[in-house]
Amino acid sequence: MLYTFQQELRYFNFVFNSLTSLHFANDCSAVSIVTLGLYFRLKNLIVMLISCAQHWLNRVTGLTIGVLFCAVFAASVSAQPFGYSVNSDSRTADDASIDNLYLIDLATGDATRIGPVGFLDVEGLAFNPEGTLFGADDESNSLLQLNIDTGAGVAVGGQANNLQLDPTQLFDFGLTFRCSDDQPILSSDNMQQLLISDLSDNARATLIGGTSNVPITGLANLVTADGEQLYGLGSGTSPSLYLIDSETGAATEIGPLQNASPYSDAGLAFDEEGQLWAITDRTSIASETLPSQILRIDIETGTATVIAETIDGIESLAITAPNCDAPDGDTGGEPAFDVPALSSFGLIALMLALILLAGYHLRRVG
Repeated sequence: MLYTFQQELRYFNFVFNSLTSLHFANDCSAVSIVTLGLYFRLKNLIVMLISCAQHWLNRVTGLTIGVLFCAVFAASVSAQPFGYSVNSDSRTADDASIDNLYLIDLATGDATRIGPVGFLDVEGLAFNPEGTLFGADDESNSLLQLNIDTGAGVAVGGQANNLQLDPTQLFDFGLTFRCSDDQPILSSDNMQQLLISDLSDNARATLIGGTSNVPITGLANLVTADGEQLYGLGSGTSPSLYLIDSETGAATEIGPLQNASPYSDAGLAFDEEGQLWAITDRTSIASETLPSQILRIDIETGTATVIAETIDGIESLAITAPNCDAPDGDTGGEPAFDVPALSSFGLIALMLALILLAGYHLRRVG
């Protein structure tokens, strides 16, 4: 039963991914066909979940073990978040697929190409509080707005080099947004600096301060009951998580990543639950081209957990718009205990388990 269920789940995921790809390709006729296949696969999965619950209810004294088995199994297939990235340093992509925006499944590393950004070295990505995707391009020293449906980037104010930085310098940008004023904050690992971009002045950047001689390659902002906390990821020469003072630029080490493989640059972002993620670029680490690595990072210790690998040349990551409302009575970071986050499929399975629980109880008292 379990093996057959896993087969059906793999088929369901395959059809769902096909539907996602066809959505980006705007192939409506094919979408209808695949949607029909998705319906039948979902129907099979629901039927098998019901059979699974009945099997356990019939064999085990009491209803608790059977219901919990099905609910926990449904929770085990819940989805991790998706993130947006640009493969700006890829060595394996062809001319049509390099410097493209991708949607990446952070649980599996599966990457869906959205489209070209139109710029040659987009390194930092971040959503602003309103949900618009921005990027920082090192080749043109420009802050961009990106279309998440097509990938196309447009320089803020319609002018390249809108950051008005020295065009002879390579900066290697990280990017996030500060909630206090909705302004973009950038890091430069080459210059070891923290900068702020003024959107009211066509994105012109000014220096906040040095990052304590630490090359910060990625930035991510988190709002807690104690205020805004700006986190930075050191480049490959300083592979640690840092707390950054957004007023001075000073960097304080939290701890080394420990479990991460060597990398050069990386993207950093929080998900909606306050979990910190990173994708590291490993193309220049060895003579061979290595895939990018997806990491989940503990903000208390800096320890990284390797989740998956994905396409090479990734040094940017954006997951969701920052939540700028401070939680009541929360200190931020990891929750006190793990709460399963069910996917839509998992919620359906949980509802079925509750229905079976009620039916069993009625049968006992009827």
